[in-house]
Amino acid sequence: MKGNIVKLIIAFSMVTPMTVLANYNAFYYFPGPFDTQTYNPVTKESILEKTVIYGARNVPQKNVQTLKVLLDINDDQFIEFNDKEIRALVVIDTKIYFIDSNGAVNTAGHTTTFINKHKFTELLSGI
Repeated sequence: MKGNIVKLIIAFSMVTPMTVLANYNAFYYFPGPFDTQTYNPVTKESILEKTVIYGARNVPQKNVQTLKVLLDINDDQFIEFNDKEIRALVVIDTKIYFIDSNGAVNTAGHTTTFINKHKFTELLSGI
């Protein structure tokens, strides 16, 4: 058992979130419902680490466009993004989207829109 833990630590230290991102055209990491409460804050860094540890799920090509439509709506209004309550990570063509517990989408440091959390969850549960 101890040897497996050491191997996991060595493997984790060699794999960075960016190397994981480079291996996928489109993937997501969505550990559970949006309303899940956590004891520790879930930040951009911690969700990237969890993606490396627990693995990401590939988005089939037929679902990529639908997912892009959900994520790329651009509202010209101020939307507050909670950096301590990130609930999902989606990467499409190296564009990284973080989604907080309220459904606010943040990409490249800009919060762009609120997603429909029900449609998002439904789409990913069908993959």
